[in-house]
Amino acid sequence: MSKCPNCKKDSLSFETEDNLPLENPYCFECDDFIYDYEEEDNINPDHYKDSKIECIDAIESSMTPGSFQGYLKGTIIAYLWRYEQKNGQEDLNKAQWYLTKLISKTK
Repeated sequence: MSKCPNCKKDSLSFETEDNLPLENPYCFECDDFIYDYEEEDNINPDHYKDSKIECIDAIESSMTPGSFQGYLKGTIIAYLWRYEQKNGQEDLNKAQWYLTKLISKTK
């Protein structure tokens, strides 16, 4: 659940009860769909990009290509390891983000 922009409660869902994606999020507290919602990017948020260089690019520039690939692999494993106990889908999305980055570095 996410915070509803209208009632400010953690009652916003992006999926049906059958875990199918909704076109617009639904607030259980307001009992209505939210049409003007902009989801915050929890995978690559702005605080990692508020400099002249993105944080991930700075990390990469400080390592050899092999070391950076190892860093990405370890980060993927960490998010996959914890997703059931911590942030669920969000951790899976983060693992996917790092996996996409790793794939782009191994071409």
